[in-house]
Amino acid sequence: MHTTSNRRFTPEIICLIGSCSVSTGLFLGHFPALMSVGAVLIFGAGLLKRNPKAFFQNRFALFTGLLFAMNLFNGFWCDDTQGWLNISFRKISLLLIPFGLACCPITNARHRLWIYSSFLLSAFAVTLATLINYFIHKAEYDHDLIVSKQIPVPTGIMHIQFAVLIAFAVLLCFVIWQKSRMGQKHQIPQLYSSIFPLLGLFLLVSLHILCSRTGWAALYAGVLVLLVQYLLQERKWLTGLIALAASIILPVAAYNFSGSFKNRLDNTTEDIGRYFRGEYHGYYSVSMRFDAWKCCWEVSKQHPLSGVGCADVKKEMLATYPKLGMNETQYVYEAHNQFLQELVAKGIIGLLLLLTGLFVLLSNVGRSKLQLAFVAVIIASFLFENMLEHQAGLAFYALFGMLVLGEQFSQSGETPD
Repeated sequence: MHTTSNRRFTPEIICLIGSCSVSTGLFLGHFPALMSVGAVLIFGAGLLKRNPKAFFQNRFALFTGLLFAMNLFNGFWCDDTQGWLNISFRKISLLLIPFGLACCPITNARHRLWIYSSFLLSAFAVTLATLINYFIHKAEYDHDLIVSKQIPVPTGIMHIQFAVLIAFAVLLCFVIWQKSRMGQKHQIPQLYSSIFPLLGLFLLVSLHILCSRTGWAALYAGVLVLLVQYLLQERKWLTGLIALAASIILPVAAYNFSGSFKNRLDNTTEDIGRYFRGEYHGYYSVSMRFDAWKCCWEVSKQHPLSGVGCADVKKEMLATYPKLGMNETQYVYEAHNQFLQELVAKGIIGLLLLLTGLFVLLSNVGRSKLQLAFVAVIIASFLFENMLEHQAGLAFYALFGMLVLGEQFSQSGETPD
């Protein structure tokens, strides 16, 4: 009995359970413990493999872990010690998940499919609940979009983080469907060839209705790079042109048939116009991003090498806004750009660590559609949101970064570096 139990709970199975826990918990903002427990299980599986050298050999895992280490080192010059401790505790996923998946990689294609399926089923359930809530309060939410407010997600995840996850889910559905057409070569049942296109279409339409500009940017960045890759590799120009036409027609149709999409787009153009005309823009979200970027750049010039400290960004921004002639109603205390956030908080060193991790992902893309889509989604979302300042964004980056990096190697027997 004891031997059978040990076989059932191998490090690989523990890592699988932890990964499914994290991928499901990404959408459940009211239950952050699901992500935390999953991260600990993944880390524990890595420890059980007794192969710490694998962590140092995997460059993405190493530089992501170093990004967390830089966060810890930040504490030496942070004035807000309690804030630094809270941030460090939240960001520990940047170490636990990459370490665990580097030491105990998920090489079984069916296990990967289970993780992706748990992610997509969670995406479907939460998206459906959000849509139902939207249509119940449609008039109220459509009005909110005109004044830069958002459609809330009932499970508590931030709407921008949610939209980025849905954008990736759409692309993931496409990749799984494409692999399912190749049959047993990728150990994906043929049944998926009918389920995942429908799920992807549902999520695609829903993303346009629920209206997050960062989500749209992430989606269309992923579509664009996959389309370019397809044209360069397959050279099927007619199919590529049809796909390009569809990607143009969809937002045009959404503008004409979805009140929420139209209101968000009208709000965006008005917001940008107000900013460049120098008019007061209050709480309009695009204008406030522009102000935050300007403020963060000024702060970063005062502390270029090591940054101001991850917990002192708000304090430094608060002190800098008045110097730029901005009134208090325009203040935003985050950069809303992950690259600027790293530059302000951790300086050039932190920014280089982040860029190096992304470069590792990009340099190992090869023919992997999923890895290319993930990199496009991450870069697009980083341009407009602090993804790594929130638990869902952290866990998404760490988990799927490791999964997509290892996917192409798991079938060839090579080791990702």
